[in-house]
Amino acid sequence: MNELSEIRIEIEQDLYDQLSTICHNAGTRIEDLTVAFLKLCTIPENLPLLRVFLGIEKAPSEEGADREVCNRVLCGVFDLL
Repeated sequence: MNELSEIRIEIEQDLYDQLSTICHNAGTRIEDLTVAFLKLCTIPENLPLLRVFLGIEKAPSEEGADREVCNRVLCGVFDLL
């Protein structure tokens, strides 16, 4: 049985509208994307990647490393949808 919890996230309307459009174009909803991101955060193997993504640790110094980290996180999120 799934026990669901409700959370409330407040964001500016402009940001919500932009994200809503991006999600719609990707065939998903903001709520589903948020849940997938939270699931990604609960996988222990993702901790090093998330520490870099959240700026807790620095990305490798190679050119494009920051973009690669973001791409890996987003791919991980979409894999969980």
